[in-house]
Amino acid sequence: EILKAMHGMEVDAQMHSFDQLRNLLRERLWGKKFLLVLDDVWNEDYREWLELKKLLLGMRDDGDDKLGSKIVTTTRSDRVGSIMGNAYKHNLKYLPEEECIRLFVKYAFLAGEEKRYPRLVEIGKDIARKCKGLPLAVVSLGSLLYTRLDESEWKKVRDSQIWKVNPQDDDGILAALKLSYNHLSSGLKQCFSYCSIFPKGYEYTNLELISFWMAHGLLQTRNEDEEPEDLGEFYIQELVSRSFFECASEEQLVIDG
Repeated sequence: EILKAMHGMEVDAQMHSFDQLRNLLRERLWGKKFLLVLDDVWNEDYREWLELKKLLLGMRDDGDDKLGSKIVTTTRSDRVGSIMGNAYKHNLKYLPEEECIRLFVKYAFLAGEEKRYPRLVEIGKDIARKCKGLPLAVVSLGSLLYTRLDESEWKKVRDSQIWKVNPQDDDGILAALKLSYNHLSSGLKQCFSYCSIFPKGYEYTNLELISFWMAHGLLQTRNEDEEPEDLGEFYIQELVSRSFFECASEEQLVIDG
């Protein structure tokens, strides 16, 4: 993945051994200062981090491995930070209430549409406050209510008992995600649940995912004129619009979060 991110370099991991990939990376970085950003890291295997650190050492031909190069990681796991031995840790603060509301409105309405629905905006403010400053929760529920203009639907989300089900969920993130999941159709739930077999951050194309769904009989069309492939494309677009999937590139998707 690091090699692919460098100058758009195409690398087929199946055509190279680990040692070959390691040597190729060392060759590309030798003698250079670099900034390596590892986003949304969950790997807590100390041995793998040690292997990466050993690989990155010795990249300067002047013998000074410490001067200039930096590694930045983002993670929701304190253990990851401890394993990596971070020299500096920056804890992100929760979003201010006004920022939460602004973010929610952005995802729940078409641009400028919120001005026509002041009552929905007020309900949306209550929903945004329940997200307690967490962008993922705000985006998830904003996407859920996108283009839904029935006031009763918004109130159901705001007044749902799910917010009270798990008192240990202090930040409200599980409640927000459960609400979003509950509002999926049965077909969407099955297809999204199937994706749990993939490792976190796994990237795949629409065609690849639709083929998996079809092979497991998850794309049940409602009439003879509808093709399973078309239904699969519709499901993918729905999951993207609701922030369950994220577009990693023009051709690939990744399961969000």
